[in-house]
This record gives sequence, C-alpha cells and structure tokens, in this order.
Amino acid sequence: MSSLAAKWIVLANALVNWSSRNHTPCPNCGSSDVEVLGRKRIVMRLLRCHQCKLMYRFPTESDEANSTHYERYYKRGMTSHFPPDGELKTYLANDFRGSKLDHSEKIELVSAVAGPGKRVLDFGCSWGYTLHQLRSFGFDPVGLEVSQRRAEYGRNTLGVQILDSGQIFSLPPESFDVILAIHVLEHLPHLNNVFELFNRLLRVGGHAFIFGPNAGGSEARRLGVRWEPLISVDHTLALTAEFYEAVLPRGGFDYRLASSPYIREVICRFFKANESPHDTNGDELFVLARKHSALPGS
Repeated sequence: MSSLAAKWIVLANALVNWSSRNHTPCPNCGSSDVEVLGRKRIVMRLLRCHQCKLMYRFPTESDEANSTHYERYYKRGMTSHFPPDGELKTYLANDFRGSKLDHSEKIELVSAVAGPGKRVLDFGCSWGYTLHQLRSFGFDPVGLEVSQRRAEYGRNTLGVQILDSGQIFSLPPESFDVILAIHVLEHLPHLNNVFELFNRLLRVGGHAFIFGPNAGGSEARRLGVRWEPLISVDHTLALTAEFYEAVLPRGGFDYRLASSPYIREVICRFFKANESPHDTNGDELFVLARKHSALPGS
C-alpha cells in the first residue's frame, strides 16, 4: 500500500468516527468553540478555534498514527530519503550549501540574533543535515527526531547527536540557548504541550526560531484551502501570526514576527529595536520567541 493511500484511509476512518459529533476539539487548547472555514478533497476540512485562533485540519489523528506515518510512509524529497554515498559526499564537501537542504540563511539569522557558539536544539531534525550546518557555524547542536530510521542514519552517517521523544522529556530544565524549528510544527497532531516544552528547555533569555508556511499570508488568504501548504495529508496545522500572538505570551515568551523574503540586516535591526511590526504577508512565517520567564512548576 502506498504512503498516500494509507494516510487517506486513516483520514477517512476519522471522518466516519467524527460524523456524529458535529465538531472536533482544538488540538491546541481543547476548546470546542470552532468553525469550519473550508473543505478540501471531500475528506479534509479546515477548522478554526475561536479561543486560541489555531487553524487545523480535520480529520485529526493520534500521536501514534502520526508517528507511524513519519516512520513508515512519509516521502518528501531530500528531507526524507537517504542520498547515495557519492551524492552525500558532495553535500558534505559543500556543507549542503546550494542544495535543497541548505538552511544557511536561517542559521545566519540565528547567529546574528542569538550569537554564535550557543547550544541549539533542532526540533524535528530529520536525518541531521541542519545539525551538520549548525556545527559548521560554531554551534553546539542536538537534534530531536520522531523517525527512528532517520535519526539512526544521522547518528551513524553524519556523527550528529539526535534524541528521540522519550529522551527529550528527561533533559534538565534550561538545557538550551536556542530552539530551532524549521517547517516542523505544522506537521504535529497537536500543540498542547509544545510551547511548555520549549519554555522548560530554554534558559531565560533564550530564543525559539520557528519557520513554517504562513497560513495568514497573502497567498493563503487569496487561495484559502486551495493553497497547498495550508492543509494537506502532511500538514495538520495551519499557523498564523494571530495564533502566535494569542499563545506565546501565555507560554512565557515575548515575540517578533516576520515573513519571507528575508533581508538579514533589515530583520536583525527590526528584532533588536522597538520598531513597528514587520511585514507578515509572505509565504513563510518567521517567529522569534524569547523566553522571559519560566512557567509555574517547570
């Protein structure tokens, strides 16, 4: 069975189970005060929570089903397949620059805002190509990856440190200066403990750098559910500036928002100064969240 067929079966079964309930609670705050914004490919619906402003895909799925999908079925080009040895050697020789796995532009932003040499958690690191780049920039990086197969490949082939989900929760508080999440949060089945985890793992004054599809950008507003990154088989959540504005202050963070395209000097000046809000109409949303206080009990 193909990965796409397996995923559609999960979604169709969830739709049948939902049909008698009239709603599915918000996967971030649990509220049932939600509305349907659009429908896509018969099965999918885009819902929006009135409480925390999260937009999300229905049908939703469990942590177990989501983990199985990314372990067995997820296929997304170079981020999910292991390159042949000769191809990998070329990537490593060039530190992935110029490839589809090149995140040097984003790492330069991390270095400019947070400073070099920091301990970084790459949240959702796949097989570790961004960890390799972070290391070459002088950071002390650690990865987290739900797919055991990709994590093992990264450990053995790139020599990078990658933790699994169980290990991340056993780390002591304030283990990191920076958390980097590049196109990860929109794949999660829920966010109801993610920002609490970020708060616990970051030192006070530390930063979370979050990049993802901008569900509130101009293309998303123009096309709605026809904008492919908004919701899909892989994208369970549709994240907007409005959502981050609602949840980050309650999570112990202050924040700044920007969107692509990035001009590093402009964004760094904006983040470091008390300027007017940066444009957030681009296709990729960039969230810089700074931990200002620990949550009670953390």
